[in-house]
Amino acid sequence: AKVYYTKLGVEDAESAADVTRVLDRAAGFLRTEVAKGSSLRTVPKLTFKFDESVGRGRHMEDLLGKARASDARHSEQDETDED
Repeated sequence: AKVYYTKLGVEDAESAADVTRVLDRAAGFLRTEVAKGSSLRTVPKLTFKFDESVGRGRHMEDLLGKARASDARHSEQDETDED
């Protein structure tokens, strides 16, 4: 099973590589804990992947903010030009 995770303040997989290594080392223990709490006959192997969607979302928000600011500047400029 793929387990996607995020780390506060980190937006790319390279920066989170240390966390991925720690989680990979703990995978056996975590798998055992999952098995204890479930009724599955077999528990899937856990693989950890950094979820980059938070960083992509923040980037999109930045782009939208810049677009809104640009629109506001153009709108103000148009109003000034009409006077």
